[in-house]
Amino acid sequence: MKINITLGLIIIFFAFSLFYTAINTRKKIPYAVNAFLFILILGICIWLHILNIWIAIGALITVTIIALTYKKSTKKQ
Repeated sequence: MKINITLGLIIIFFAFSLFYTAINTRKKIPYAVNAFLFILILGICIWLHILNIWIAIGALITVTIIALTYKKSTKKQ
């Protein structure tokens, strides 16, 4: 179990560092990469029993709705 926790935390650190690098350098990351990193973080948190699966599903739906709304509003401008 100790190896699982270590591996999970390394993967979460890697995903968050990619997010931070993209935000810090103001580079555009494709939506597919953002979605993959978000699902990866949620999956690892569920795997490590840090997050309940229903909360993760709710977060995934909420972020998807916000992203689609934001994408539609930027197209109109």
